[in-house]
Amino acid sequence: MKVRNIILVSILAAFAAASCAKTSPEAGLPSKAAEGEGESVTLTFSTGVQTRSSFDNGSSATVLEVFAFNSDGTYYPLLKPSVTPVREGNTFSCSLTVVKGLSYKFVFVAHSGEGALVFHPEESAPYMQLDYEHLNVNSAKDDAFWGSATWQSGNPTTISVELKRPFAQVNVLSSADDQARALAAGLTAAELASLSTGLTVANLPDRLNLLDGSVSGAYSGTFPLATRPSETYLDGFQWLCSCFVLAPASPQSWQLTFCCSTGRGTILRNLPASQFAANHNTDFKGYILSPDGTITLL
Repeated sequence: MKVRNIILVSILAAFAAASCAKTSPEAGLPSKAAEGEGESVTLTFSTGVQTRSSFDNGSSATVLEVFAFNSDGTYYPLLKPSVTPVREGNTFSCSLTVVKGLSYKFVFVAHSGEGALVFHPEESAPYMQLDYEHLNVNSAKDDAFWGSATWQSGNPTTISVELKRPFAQVNVLSSADDQARALAAGLTAAELASLSTGLTVANLPDRLNLLDGSVSGAYSGTFPLATRPSETYLDGFQWLCSCFVLAPASPQSWQLTFCCSTGRGTILRNLPASQFAANHNTDFKGYILSPDGTITLL
């Protein structure tokens, strides 16, 4: 497994005059500690070192979600950036107005805005769900980065937050000899180039706790099939399938099944049990399509 790139968020907290309403605070906003004074929080975002895989360089993370909680995990749904953060180059900038004298926990998720992520910050244990039923296989749309920071209002400072990918990237890779065997066994060149591929999984976590980054859940099923990537991976291997799955920080073992459709039938291959960890990738490479020189279409 290889460590993947990270995204950094730096929080600059600076004092600023802010008008506080003299009526009772709205639901979803923290109660003010003092009349007529607040603070602004400025956030900047930058990507880490680019990696070699075309699916995992972080370039798809063009949307920054900012969730604010108090010290006991209560969500402030109305405490949002005044202007939607926009990525310019490798940087996101946004500002929040917060109330003096309170402790906050900010949670950040950078993502594409087009993926299978569903956010539930209002729950007692706030979480982000990866909806595997609508997973974007062979695409970077589901790539995302998570991080958090605690901040005591009234202590202006700069905080650097490291956002890490909470997913393991799974790559299923075919050698040139494997593809030659597949052609000799009866696949056409057109079928080989346009295979629809995916994975069948059992008991994979599908929820990320927004506050502490732990994962939970036990999804079982088959991801939606999608046309295989056309790019070459490393050392001449060709991608058959690539996708992101939620994984714990410490490696844990799962067994997956690779499946692909040729239009005439389906090929299934049980992959060896392997370890998966957040912010790492797990590669299955070699004789995937035709390990014994034959192909059985189901």
